[in-house]
Amino acid sequence: MKSPNGRALGVGLLALLTAAGCRSRTAGAESDWINRGSYREGDVVYGVGAGTTRADALASGLSELAKLLHTEVVSGKLSQVPGAATEAKTSSKGVFGGVVATSLTKMSADGSRQGVSVVETVEMTSGKKSMRIAVSMDSLTAADAAQSDERSSIEIKSTNMTLGDLFGELKRAGVNVEKSYRDKDGEVFLLLAYVPKKG
Repeated sequence: MKSPNGRALGVGLLALLTAAGCRSRTAGAESDWINRGSYREGDVVYGVGAGTTRADALASGLSELAKLLHTEVVSGKLSQVPGAATEAKTSSKGVFGGVVATSLTKMSADGSRQGVSVVETVEMTSGKKSMRIAVSMDSLTAADAAQSDERSSIEIKSTNMTLGDLFGELKRAGVNVEKSYRDKDGEVFLLLAYVPKKG
């Protein structure tokens, strides 16, 4: 999986918060919906997820839906002085039937480097059955973009539950997979659509 682009920090904290949720993009027939990213259109919220597997693409897409539904700035400090230290943390949470998706993003920068850390989790428990998907991404970039270190990992824990059970619960909760695509490098993209209940 490709990590967030930390270079947006120079544009400001809001731009970095937005960039932290971005994934790699693709060209070709599927590029329109993938490049558009997550958005609202009328009553429908669309989340684009990307990952090396369907599981982490799902975690990514649900996290994007959660961010559009509710994002909270947990802490933050923005300096107007060029090269001064900047740090911020945001969290998002979405509940889709029995599935809970969360995302925690931490950003930091000083005069010499910029860092972004994202942890996305999806959890479902039903009696003695459970599944948890956790995706972690870290990126550390030198301010001059000459050096970059990116890492990602996925952990799936399941007890008597499959990914199909998770997709089934999401469908019952109104989250539908509108489109799915695997690019030539093997990266998986999902377009999730959800209509939040009013009231």
